Amino acid sequence: MHKPRTKRFQQNTRTKGQIAVLRHWSTTKMALHALQINLKRSKDAHDLLYKSREHLGGDLVLVSEPNKNYIGAGRWITDNKKDSAIRVRKYIPIHYRGSGSGYC
Repeated sequence: MHKPRTKRFQQNTRTKGQIAVLRHWSTTKMALHALQINLKRSKDAHDLLYKSREHLGGDLVLVSEPNKNYIGAGRWITDNKKDSAIRVRKYIPIHYRGSGSGYC
């Protein structure tokens, strides 16, 4: 079975003494770009995420430990405790939304 080639971008940044790691994956055979980051509840890391998403063109954003003030509205799908979140662009339809404890 042929494995699709992927490009990987990784950037480390320090935000108030914490390390936030941003990962970007995209495949050459698919049009979907995903960004994954652990924000450690940092507002500065959220700002980095938004800037990186504009630059890298992330269609799907997977977030661990988001700042709860930033994910209250919009197209954020969260678990019950808001410890993880998923956001998709407007042009990607969401057919089902559900959440649970520890699951988006």
